[in-house]
Amino acid sequence: MAVVDDRFADLNPKTCVVLGGRGFLGRSLVLRLLKLGNWIVRVADSAQSLQLHHSESLLEQALSSSRASYFHVDLLDKRSIVK
Repeated sequence: MAVVDDRFADLNPKTCVVLGGRGFLGRSLVLRLLKLGNWIVRVADSAQSLQLHHSESLLEQALSSSRASYFHVDLLDKRSIVK
């Protein structure tokens, strides 16, 4: 189980959208932001649904607590991304 760095827990959380958040680099960035503890992470990817790997328990916890959310987005359509 991943440990959240709570040094930043008192800070107001910031929101970050990770485009391509299910790709190789995107997954790493999403997990790192969640481990820092002061980020609300919006994962935007072209996959129709979110399928978590067993090593992504931190993301699963964040999704259930609203610290993270997943959005199916056509990453080639700028209007879709902005929306």
